[in-house]
Amino acid sequence: MWYIHFTSSDNPGRVGIGECAPLPDLSWDALPDADYEQVLNRACRQVEEQGGVLDYEALQDYPSILFGLETAIRHHAAGSWALWDTPFSRSEAGIPINGLIWMGDYDRMLTQIETKMQAGFRCIKLKIGAIHFDEELALLKYIRAHFSRAEIELRWMPTGLSRQAMRWINSNGLPNWIYIPSNSRFVPDSGLKWLA
Repeated sequence: MWYIHFTSSDNPGRVGIGECAPLPDLSWDALPDADYEQVLNRACRQVEEQGGVLDYEALQDYPSILFGLETAIRHHAAGSWALWDTPFSRSEAGIPINGLIWMGDYDRMLTQIETKMQAGFRCIKLKIGAIHFDEELALLKYIRAHFSRAEIELRWMPTGLSRQAMRWINSNGLPNWIYIPSNSRFVPDSGLKWLA
């Protein structure tokens, strides 16, 4: 675990703290310590050179470093641990519970989706990466075809997707769907010609 201390000559008495904590054997950016520190030091220098601005694209493969830097910068800017001013952070509103859809074959996942929607869930969260990507995409489209974003919030988390699949998603987009980053390792790209 590494801590980032973010300071600024504009406000020398204020510090922002961020935590970088890749999970061994789980986070795809869980590198050997020396390699991780090299990437972290390079990212910190880049933020310093860019006047406290994050390069999200450059840190795409290092979510724990991105999280640590973003938290440190937000903490510094806010001057407190209230990083966001929202009804939730002010304890005025809760976060709607989602109907979690467990990975399985297409029919099992479709049955779970229909059950959650009939039970009144207004937020459906799918972990995808277990079956053929086209089938999982069809499940996402099924929900959106029957319910607008105003009716159902759709969240998806890539658990076991390949980097190639994520590149396809990033290039083509999934409009009106909320992506939840996962620190899970991606599976190898080999054998995924169906995405090309």
